[in-house]
Amino acid sequence: MHDFGANDRYWQLLALYRQIKCHVLKSRAVDPLLPLQDVRLLDDGETWESTGSDPQFSIVGPWPTGWTTITAEIETAAVENGCLRLYVDRGGGYSEEEAYALGAVNEELVCYVPLGPEVIRLRLDPFAAKGEFRIKKLLFRRESIKNRIRRAVLTRAITFRTKRLIVFLTPGYDGRSGGVLSINALYRASVGLRRLHRARVALCIVPGDPPLPKYTWFANRNYLLDLASVLKGCKRLDYLLLHIPEYQVNPVLAWLATASSLLQNVREIQLNVMLQNIDQIEGQNISGLMHFGRVTCTTAHEAYTNSATREALGVSLHRLSVCIGPECYSLSGYQEKRPLLIVSHDEHPLKEQVLRRIAQVLPELTIQVVKNLSYEDYKKLIRCAKWSLTFGEGLDGYFAETVWCGGVSFAVFNDRFFTPAFAKLETVYPSWEVLMDRMATDLRRLDEPVAYNRCWQQAYDLLNDLYSTDRFRENLRMFYRAEYTFP
Repeated sequence: MHDFGANDRYWQLLALYRQIKCHVLKSRAVDPLLPLQDVRLLDDGETWESTGSDPQFSIVGPWPTGWTTITAEIETAAVENGCLRLYVDRGGGYSEEEAYALGAVNEELVCYVPLGPEVIRLRLDPFAAKGEFRIKKLLFRRESIKNRIRRAVLTRAITFRTKRLIVFLTPGYDGRSGGVLSINALYRASVGLRRLHRARVALCIVPGDPPLPKYTWFANRNYLLDLASVLKGCKRLDYLLLHIPEYQVNPVLAWLATASSLLQNVREIQLNVMLQNIDQIEGQNISGLMHFGRVTCTTAHEAYTNSATREALGVSLHRLSVCIGPECYSLSGYQEKRPLLIVSHDEHPLKEQVLRRIAQVLPELTIQVVKNLSYEDYKKLIRCAKWSLTFGEGLDGYFAETVWCGGVSFAVFNDRFFTPAFAKLETVYPSWEVLMDRMATDLRRLDEPVAYNRCWQQAYDLLNDLYSTDRFRENLRMFYRAEYTFP
């Protein structure tokens, strides 16, 4: 016979234990997990093994209610840039519609996810591959009152008696990217031009993204606000300029279609697409933005700042560039450099093969893939590195910033980002096959002062012809005066 009274007491005690555990876990690095599928704990008690392509954990409750800060870090050699995903069951089961991409493995992540009282289950998928991994950190905490108060105060300050407003949309994820740095630099430079455009300037999270308070991986005082709250606080606007990242055009367009009540009291709307990566504009419905206001586009790379891009997009195009140049970096010479090759974090099918070949030919060379560094620590690293290799678009920060610090950069020529002059550089190769065949030999050949400085100077001069902070600011002033490169 069952003792139902004792059973009730058991569940009461279990509920009390869970409440106590919620407080105790503040000092722990990992909240409890229950293996669901394709995972097993190894003998050391700390390392897990994914035995299939879809490893899954159930997250043991309780978890906070409301906007929740999730701090996570998964360390693995199984994949380089696998994505950590959180699935939320609000009563209808797990689905991709209720899944949140928390970010890449092998770096510490801070994300914000809404967990209301209707949530009944949470599932964590570390990545989609076989291999061993360690969960170094996994914590669920309710968003702090401090962040909510700060956001409310700053929203009030931005919107009070505001008639003209400029908004830069930025991701609500604390992931490292050159695009985020560029948007934040645009925001700060625009704040400094208030006498020209006569508007308040806000940095807001892309609608639908988590409410990240601010980015933590580079030094800044840029607090991120909620776009809907900012527009509500403005009451009536004579002018609204919304800067939209190119890869977020479709989600922002969908949001605009539901935000008529927020826009009905805006007299003039301009929607500017920040084109920072030409490959990410494909499939984005720029013409759809025209239903809501005047549409323009600004560019970051000279290679696609042309009449062909203007005609393809069907809107006025303006050369903006990026707020970067040699004046932003500390130059160091050959004698100050270490035998260090820094490598971009980007995924590439030949990456492992390329790096293995270089390591075999040059065993004395230190090869470091850039991961989990603050931007300030990254700049210190490139100042002492002789070499860099980018697996990204080619003309990116890894290439340019290394050169401005006195280093020699290697890349494969990509005409969508490089201008033709870069194809003549001896460290910019026509294909990955040519790079793989020649780079190790070129590293050895260039590793003496005369050849090194000649090679570095060529790239340095080309970059300086394209970029400077003064040129960027003048381009930005021209944009706010509506003096577009391709009207």
